[in-house]
Amino acid sequence: MYIKNIKLNNFKCFQGEYICNFCIPDGKTLGSGLNVFVGENNSGKSSLMEAIYFVRNKGKKDVKCIESSEGDEFYIEQTFVGDIENVVNNFVQDNKKETFKRRIYEENNEKLFTVKRNFEDDEEIKKILFLNKDTGEYKNESGIDGPFQSFFQISNIWAKTNPEKESKFGSSTVCGNLLSDISEKFKIDHEEQYKKFLQIFTETFNDEKSGLQADLNQVASETEIILNEQFGQAKLRFRFENPEPDILFSNIKIFVKDSGPETELSEKGHGMQRAVILSLLQVYAKRITEIIDTDGNKKLKPHFLFIDEPEMGLHPQAQKKLFEALRVISKTHQVFISTHSENFIPVDLISNIFKFNKEKTSGKITIFDGKNLTLDLKVNRKFFMHHHKLFFTDKAIFVEGVDDFELYPVYLEKTKPHLKKDLHFIGGCGNYLIFRELCDGFGIKSSFIFDLDVINKNSTLFDKYSEIKEKITLLGKELLSGVPKNQRSENLFDISLSSEEKKLKQKIIESLMKLNYFVLPSGAIENYLDANGSSIGNESELENIFSKVEII
Repeated sequence: MYIKNIKLNNFKCFQGEYICNFCIPDGKTLGSGLNVFVGENNSGKSSLMEAIYFVRNKGKKDVKCIESSEGDEFYIEQTFVGDIENVVNNFVQDNKKETFKRRIYEENNEKLFTVKRNFEDDEEIKKILFLNKDTGEYKNESGIDGPFQSFFQISNIWAKTNPEKESKFGSSTVCGNLLSDISEKFKIDHEEQYKKFLQIFTETFNDEKSGLQADLNQVASETEIILNEQFGQAKLRFRFENPEPDILFSNIKIFVKDSGPETELSEKGHGMQRAVILSLLQVYAKRITEIIDTDGNKKLKPHFLFIDEPEMGLHPQAQKKLFEALRVISKTHQVFISTHSENFIPVDLISNIFKFNKEKTSGKITIFDGKNLTLDLKVNRKFFMHHHKLFFTDKAIFVEGVDDFELYPVYLEKTKPHLKKDLHFIGGCGNYLIFRELCDGFGIKSSFIFDLDVINKNSTLFDKYSEIKEKITLLGKELLSGVPKNQRSENLFDISLSSEEKKLKQKIIESLMKLNYFVLPSGAIENYLDANGSSIGNESELENIFSKVEII
């Protein structure tokens, strides 16, 4: 069972209604269940993760979108998909199974189950509502809130999570959950051993013959005399309660030995603490979902893993290793991560990336079905490490090759240094459509700067733009071969053209400019800048291009 989608209505930064469909594991493909949230700060990444968490664990009324009106609806709706009935049979108590099963419905050959949590008032927040698909009504069935929480499991590490606190064994921490699970199994699997321990414990602490109990009896007797004299007749006795395994486990401390001496985890740096907690979280995720019943059958409990900013405190190489582990987990479990790190961007799974854009009054999520781009970008080696930065920006300027990528920043440093961060190379002008499609799909504003040779007679670069292609053909100038790059387009230089050809060339360049494709009128970058990035002429043409690129 997996989360198919979530519908938000006036939740935090999401004003109005917003529906988000998630990636679901296929059981075969690494990363198929991975959902990667990227975007600038305060764009809604953590808010969406919190919304999913709130559906199971209740929420707070103060998370209503501040831009919404007083009377606007405020709720979170979540739909599950998959083998829901089997999950109900395995993880819902017997007297509530039918209540859950009645609300499973079929749509487009999928079994679905939809729940909702309203935020109208404090009482309403506490109730989970089940959708009756036949009537379209939502209802809080009697006694379902507790069973619903055991219906599936969520493990989460927020950016604000204190790793030192998580390493303690409180009831709501990763370590506490992990050891609680172990303690329950311990009582079952080691019943005889546990009984022997309790016998020794009783003899040591509660046996009347023990020295400790004799001292306690003396304290009880002295207290009893005062009690009877001042407050009335009563008998006192001290007794140690038998310790439960989870209470004993709460005294466990984690020790780490790396390059130095072994020390308690709390004494290590923030990075090591977070690394240990993230590792424990993965172990816990595996243990709680692979449950073996009394007949030896394996039952898989739905489990959703949330990690906010997994890169925090981790070395880049550790980030990469963690990401590979998450890809493996997400083959069978849904994993949700919110990140600012390029090391968590799967270019072979572009459709798993959710780009969040911060708008004036509300967040916006862009999901791009980029399956058709994956081969060109990854397998055909057109996507390089620096291209990961694309997913963390709202604007990109593409140049053709390495020379351009080296020289333009030097020029921009003197003129428009803020544009340097937006530069990317595409490994040849022929790849421009792939990157244009990628940017359009994710709502990234893109512009491309080409050498003059892209409008030569034999170019097929702009075949999809029939009017522009016709003008290029009419210009009828072939590309020179076997000459230096700065002379390659000599036939297209103004000095080589008639007045009519110059006008036609200008019309082609202006038509392309309207599509955010900018052509260097005087050739290649070598016709404008020397090897040190200093101007050698035609600088006004560069200024004109970047002035227009800047405002896109």
